[in-house]
Amino acid sequence: MELSPQVGQLEKLEQLDLDQTQIMGLPIDIGKLLCLRHLRVSFYPICGKNKSKWKILIHPETLSNLSQLTDLSIEVDPADKRWDDSVEVVVKEVCNLKSLRSLSLYIPEFQLLEYMSSLYPSLSRFRFTVGRIRRRIISRVPQEVESEFRNWDKSFKFVNGENIPIEIKGVLRCSDSFFLDRHATATNLWTEFGIENMLRLKFCLLAECDQMRTIIDEEMHCEGNENDLSESNAKNVLGSLEYLSIYYMENLRTICRGPTRYGCMSKLKFLGLHSCPQLSIVFSLSLLENLINLEELILEDCPLVTTLVSDTSVKPMMSYEFLPSLKRLLLLYLPQLVTISNGGSSGDVYSNRGQQPQKFLAMASDKKENSHDDSKKKLMRKEIERNRRQEMASLYSSLRSLLPLECIKGKRSKSDHLNGAISYIKDLQKRIEKLSARRDELKRLYSNIDQGSSNESSPSNVVVRQSLDGLQVVVIINTGLGAQALSLSRVLRLLLEDGLNVVSCISTRIDGGLVHTIQCEANNMKSVDVHIPGLLEHKLHEEISSLTQISPPPYV
Repeated sequence: MELSPQVGQLEKLEQLDLDQTQIMGLPIDIGKLLCLRHLRVSFYPICGKNKSKWKILIHPETLSNLSQLTDLSIEVDPADKRWDDSVEVVVKEVCNLKSLRSLSLYIPEFQLLEYMSSLYPSLSRFRFTVGRIRRRIISRVPQEVESEFRNWDKSFKFVNGENIPIEIKGVLRCSDSFFLDRHATATNLWTEFGIENMLRLKFCLLAECDQMRTIIDEEMHCEGNENDLSESNAKNVLGSLEYLSIYYMENLRTICRGPTRYGCMSKLKFLGLHSCPQLSIVFSLSLLENLINLEELILEDCPLVTTLVSDTSVKPMMSYEFLPSLKRLLLLYLPQLVTISNGGSSGDVYSNRGQQPQKFLAMASDKKENSHDDSKKKLMRKEIERNRRQEMASLYSSLRSLLPLECIKGKRSKSDHLNGAISYIKDLQKRIEKLSARRDELKRLYSNIDQGSSNESSPSNVVVRQSLDGLQVVVIINTGLGAQALSLSRVLRLLLEDGLNVVSCISTRIDGGLVHTIQCEANNMKSVDVHIPGLLEHKLHEEISSLTQISPPPYV
């Protein structure tokens, strides 16, 4: 979509929302909208002939002129090189907007945050994505979870980072929700991001940080000193966090390492752990005592987990109310799970409905009786997995059968084939768009010629135009008039007689008539000089007149 430069004439315009419209670029005339207060745009990556027209995504000084702007949202394709060329200028101009209160930006380089250090603390809403985003076929994090992350007033996503610079910590200090995606070196949140930078954090989403081994590492700080576990330090340990969700962490061993401070994660309402193959310890007793507000716990695909609660041999479970607010517990695909409490039968889990306390389940003492059931469950899981793999193989085979040979020839991985399928689908979409545009053009051409010759009631009309490869001849035949029409074979014979080679001929039926589009090229340069479009068109009109006795239009 292209935005007309005439939009600059709307001098009183206060709100311009182009979200999800995917425009090619912003015309410089946007800078004339001095009353504009809300601006939201989504840019579409350009290709083909549009590259030369839209070289600049946002012209310099466009945003700096919008002094009344309070809400700005810019969405771009991470692969669009034009944004790399524009982002620094955009960031600098945005920092000069004194009225700005809401900002959404993709910032590929964290160094640009230095310009914004005095801006984002004053914003009431922001959504920042920092780091180079690489295209992926499938996201490991469900879309609904990412949507929930974005719903917070101040959301911050840090993707593909290799270190943790001070600029990142500065934004984190002001954020309500934080999404750490595919960080290369971080081993825990506390010591590396700084717990003092997460005092206001309420939503935390972690995905594919392969070096992370724990979320909170108190072991190096406490060293058995009970004074460090006092209530005075509770505010420093994720005391505001309400939602924690973790996906595909290869080396995560435990949530909290070492003795847990009083009040640590005491406001947590949701905890989800998904596909953590090395996770072995879920809760320590000291952490479990703090989770008085936990309402939902999901533990999925963690094959080394044998028990949810550990450390009973170190500190016996007393008669505490553990997880008094718990409403929903999901334990999925945990093949080694044998007990929830590690044998601590004196601990109680209270429901939030005033019912009698429910004892922690202890299954380890009954292993022999349940061994047969365990075997049946394992066989069932294997059967489910086998069926899933067969279904995926069938779908993959169906996909291969739909792809052209050039997309599947040679030794390629499944991911390569999927990438090829995506490219092929996008190419088909572009070709469909071109054909649709061509169809509309032919309809319009047929309508114009039909109106221009309605008085003559000619059953045939011809239009000849110059093309890049030669000439394009459009023959429109109205079979409903009953008069003798110029046949397609006659047109082709005339073209061959004049030294033109027919490259292609496409026939389309429109409104009871036929439209023949013939692409021709000349045998030699002499033919190109002689057979100019006007001369050939006049000659074909003379042929029509000989059939219908209608005078051809004069040749100019």
